[in-house]
Amino acid sequence: KARSEKDGKRKARSKKSRREVGSRSYVCAQSDNGKKAERKQIGGKEVMDNIKSFELDHDALKPGFYCLGEANGVLTYDMRFKKPNGGDYISYAALHSIEHLFAVVIRNSAIKDKVVYFGPMGCRTGCYLLLFGIEEDKARSIVKDCLKECLKADKVYGATKKECGNYLEHDLEGAKREIAAYLEILK
Repeated sequence: KARSEKDGKRKARSKKSRREVGSRSYVCAQSDNGKKAERKQIGGKEVMDNIKSFELDHDALKPGFYCLGEANGVLTYDMRFKKPNGGDYISYAALHSIEHLFAVVIRNSAIKDKVVYFGPMGCRTGCYLLLFGIEEDKARSIVKDCLKECLKADKVYGATKKECGNYLEHDLEGAKREIAAYLEILK
């Protein structure tokens, strides 16, 4: 019996490929025939599928709170603090502090078990929030409550050298200014 279990596991592994990245190993799913799924080709060049947030017209996008869509019960929310390409961006230190503050507050809220991910946008105009099964009106209300709670913080959570990979780049007051301005937008 042990041998047949090992053979079964070996066959299951053959449908996946391992990829080493740093000290972690990732499994990449493959199609049933053992080959990696084919990518789209245009003019003989491989083309990756675009992601939802890149399909938005960033010239028309205004600060606010938007649901970008749902996949497998997970809703992706765009917490847009600033107008894209407007020249006014959240500073790195303030955005880093917003990430720490909001992540801790929402993961200690009534919906902590529904939080899949929270993190900053690379363009420094806002953050993404992924929630399992929380519809937009409820999500907006919870986000506002969590942001208000962030304004009460007297320190940036998780900002020691042991806890953070860039512990010197935080700005609590700048984060609070950005959060307060965003709350005004959400009124």
